[in-house]
Amino acid sequence: MRQKLENLLSQVMEIRHLYLLVHQNHVTKYYVQRACFANNNYYVIGSEKSSHLLIRDISVSRTHAIIIKKDEQYYLADLDSIEGTRIGGTKLEPRQGYLLSDGCLIQIGQVIIEVEIQGKRI
Repeated sequence: MRQKLENLLSQVMEIRHLYLLVHQNHVTKYYVQRACFANNNYYVIGSEKSSHLLIRDISVSRTHAIIIKKDEQYYLADLDSIEGTRIGGTKLEPRQGYLLSDGCLIQIGQVIIEVEIQGKRI
């Protein structure tokens, strides 16, 4: 009985949901659907129409940054943007993955994005 319970508990996993709160004129909350990561494991932020998160701002490059999901963790990388990408005021090196945490602030060009990660055990 105890072995069965331990097996069940070891199968419990946490699903993490990602929300991005874009602070631009007013705050808009975007839910990053898990389906975005199902096929590609990435989520593009930029000013190009094909971006997953389209930000219309002169300081945002067409393909500015990317969020990558790996092992239920989210990582942000700058895609050689002109204005750069920052997490908590620290400028990111291009094409390097930086772990995102709940409550951290991302700066894409001059636009501030607040990260909200919510976990749910199943």
